[in-house]
Amino acid sequence: PMIEKASIISGSPVRYMVDSVPIEIYVNEPADCRWSRTDKPYQDMENGMSCASDASQINNDLLYTCSGNLTGVKDKEDNKFFFRCKDNPGKEENKRNVMVQSWPSTSGFILKGSRSLIITNVAPNGTLFGSTTTVNVNLQVETSSGAEEGKAICMFSPSGVNGTYLNMYETEN
Repeated sequence: PMIEKASIISGSPVRYMVDSVPIEIYVNEPADCRWSRTDKPYQDMENGMSCASDASQINNDLLYTCSGNLTGVKDKEDNKFFFRCKDNPGKEENKRNVMVQSWPSTSGFILKGSRSLIITNVAPNGTLFGSTTTVNVNLQVETSSGAEEGKAICMFSPSGVNGTYLNMYETEN
């Protein structure tokens, strides 16, 4: 079997303080798949995945989906994972082929553990007054830390009530 791709791009950041990340890998044929934190043979991998095995379950790319949760994700470091599969579920062991090299390779699949996002500056500060009922205000928020050195999507709300938040005009940089 061959793993063609995953639902997450290797090297992607993971939210701070997340221990488990759901993932899907896509295989070219019905298979049983496993993952591990270290590169090891299929039979020694500790974590199983739930895999589609019927032709009626293939996706639009004609691939079979295996789902699982990558656990033990650590903040502030690269978390490596390795995947391997064995084809022909339900057949005798001597008629099954096993991946001899982990996917995506010996470098592993990486999820980048992040740090807590910090708001370092907010402007303007305090209450603003004007001579009219509507006053134009240029809101500014600066962030640091977190994933990608503080890159964040920032929002504001005039009331602070859930459902009333709006994206700031210039955000995610």
